[in-house]
Amino acid sequence: MMMILKALATFALSLGMGMIGFFLGGIIYMGISEYLLEMSNEQVARAIAIALVFGSAVVGGIFGLQKGARWTKLMESLNGD
Repeated sequence: MMMILKALATFALSLGMGMIGFFLGGIIYMGISEYLLEMSNEQVARAIAIALVFGSAVVGGIFGLQKGARWTKLMESLNGD
């Protein structure tokens, strides 16, 4: 039961960090949106915008997953230490 709680806490932290990353990616996008609108190739501009927003969300989620597993000591319980 304790391992399930640790896994849920790790997931919640990962989700929270991913949402923070998504928010920060949106802020970065808003900062460079006028440069993206001026680009001649619309597909490249759209790809850059998607990479900024969702890429930062993924990186935030991975960071949160790693930190959550460390803080809750989830990996130690899985290894049996």
